[in-house]
Amino acid sequence: MTGLLLNGLARKFYELAVSEGEGLGTVYEYLVKYKLLSRVISKNEKPKILIAGLPEKYGYSFDFISFCEECDSDYEIVDERTAKIDRLKQIFEKTYSGKVSVQSYNLCALDDIYPQGHFDWVLSCEALQRLSPGGQVQYIKSLKKIAKKVILFVPNGDNNGHQSHSGLNTVTMGALIKQLDIADSSKHRDTGYIDMPPWPPGVKSNPLKGDMGMAICNISLNILQVISAIEPFYPQFFKLKYAHLIYIVW
Repeated sequence: MTGLLLNGLARKFYELAVSEGEGLGTVYEYLVKYKLLSRVISKNEKPKILIAGLPEKYGYSFDFISFCEECDSDYEIVDERTAKIDRLKQIFEKTYSGKVSVQSYNLCALDDIYPQGHFDWVLSCEALQRLSPGGQVQYIKSLKKIAKKVILFVPNGDNNGHQSHSGLNTVTMGALIKQLDIADSSKHRDTGYIDMPPWPPGVKSNPLKGDMGMAICNISLNILQVISAIEPFYPQFFKLKYAHLIYIVW
């Protein structure tokens, strides 16, 4: 990368986002999700991880992939959309040299190919909401069977920006908890709202070029790092309305 160097995680996630065809919005999302993953998953244990479904529209979950690589974990990726899988493989070959299983399969029947408790963790972002209501319950049931623990990120149905900007299907926190109650009787869950950059969901920036462009990008990323550190302290009513994602860990 030419020009002024970007620092730490922000630089890493910027380069990954650009490789996926995304911009600063994806960088910010990756920053805040990385902090959550680091808080709940022990890297030292080298967990066995499944990335169960790729995002509906934006990116290819390279934050998950990067996290798995950092953990030196045994991980796999599955999605039912062949075109999405093929594109991921093309990007993946340019970014990582390690071997990983990437395959196409029905997300609602993962327990048909993986035995019970096969994974330590399942990670899922912007996948559940694109399934039918019945498929969502089956998806949750299959994840619970094949993994000891699960982290789900879903577009926040209480953020109206998804309707006006991102075009993503959404789920409210209440609806997601009801689905979990149907699929899994366990009440040991960590829930919350995450991903609140200073713009609505779906807004995309183009990579900045040249020394001036990189200087602006560097400043922007430093600002985003500060905002990401402040985000957990936002009041609940603000999170409900402006968070791009909701999450559940169980």
